[in-house]
Amino acid sequence: MKRIVVFFILISLALFSDGRPVSACGDKLLVLGRGVRFQSDVPIQPASILLYKLDNPGLKSVLNEAGHKLQSVETQQDLEAALKTGKYDILMTILPEAAVLETLAASAPSKPILLPLVLKGAKTDIAVAEKRYGCVLKAPNRVGHYLATVDKAMSMKSKRDGSKPKLVASK
Repeated sequence: MKRIVVFFILISLALFSDGRPVSACGDKLLVLGRGVRFQSDVPIQPASILLYKLDNPGLKSVLNEAGHKLQSVETQQDLEAALKTGKYDILMTILPEAAVLETLAASAPSKPILLPLVLKGAKTDIAVAEKRYGCVLKAPNRVGHYLATVDKAMSMKSKRDGSKPKLVASK
């Protein structure tokens, strides 16, 4: 009996005296240099977005799946009618159209934030547009970037209007 006890003690000492730390479940990801990223595609505040001359099905599907309400218009007349009759938080268009639409968006009853979309633009163009409009949507990009930029635009609108955002807990 003494031999068996001594044998197990020696085996236990040999196994646990290795000197290397033992990783718990999930710590292996941190050892590899990466942590687990938890991303949610639920917006902080769902937005009503008016898209003008924007034909990007990937962007539209991402915003729609996230819970934003989208409406697309293609002509200047349709845009003016939509801005007069509807209530929009964000007016999204390509960067070359944004300068023309700035006064139109400011004169609309709902006063939407103008969010220009830059398609593979130069860094200087993006920096100038961000300074002028507050935030710019860069495409192509990650889903998280699209949603974070829309959330930033909604935050800017809430601050400008002096209202508290309507937060969404979960999808």
